Amino acid sequence: MISSMRHNGWEYDETKFGPDPAYSDLFDGASGPSDSVLTVADDPLAVLFYFLPPKLWTQIAVQSNRYHTQPISLRARNIRSQQRRSGDVHEDLIEIRRRLASVQPIEPWEILRVVTLLIARMLVPIQKGISAHWSVKTAGALPANRFGKFMTKNRFFHVMSYLHFSNNKSPQARLDRLLHHLPSAHQTAVGWIHNWECSSYFWIATSPLHH
Repeated sequence: MISSMRHNGWEYDETKFGPDPAYSDLFDGASGPSDSVLTVADDPLAVLFYFLPPKLWTQIAVQSNRYHTQPISLRARNIRSQQRRSGDVHEDLIEIRRRLASVQPIEPWEILRVVTLLIARMLVPIQKGISAHWSVKTAGALPANRFGKFMTKNRFFHVMSYLHFSNNKSPQARLDRLLHHLPSAHQTAVGWIHNWECSSYFWIATSPLHH
């Protein structure tokens, strides 16, 4: 049967499984984008914020800042241990915690800027690594320190290190790994559900879904 599917397709085989079961109450109306989303269809940036609204980026910033502050005590102890092993000047544990906590909170616009720089990196990659985009030396035809015009390297990697989408300390997080992405995914899904009417059948990757 698998060999025949390769040539004949994936149609339902009534000779093997009986009459094709009918699906009742399938949606048969018009499908496509809503009237409201069409009002911003000609503006790519407006479309981005239509489906990924400012509320979403604010929520990601809140969770990222929480992810930065939650393990400060543990990170402070690790830093103190490293200082002792390396023979460096020992900081007081309280001072290390204060230093870690004094980092400026991540702002929603910074997350957007990081995403933008990642897209730019994808379009114009440098084999030496992403840090080379902040190099002050010109590499061939590539301009020097291009990313530095938009964000400092240290700040970029700080945001990347703590970019988070949910609260790790939530009791539900231990039971459901999907919860790590669920809040932001839910916000995105709501935008699509409210602003795009699907037909009876549509495809995500290679899996058919029934409306």
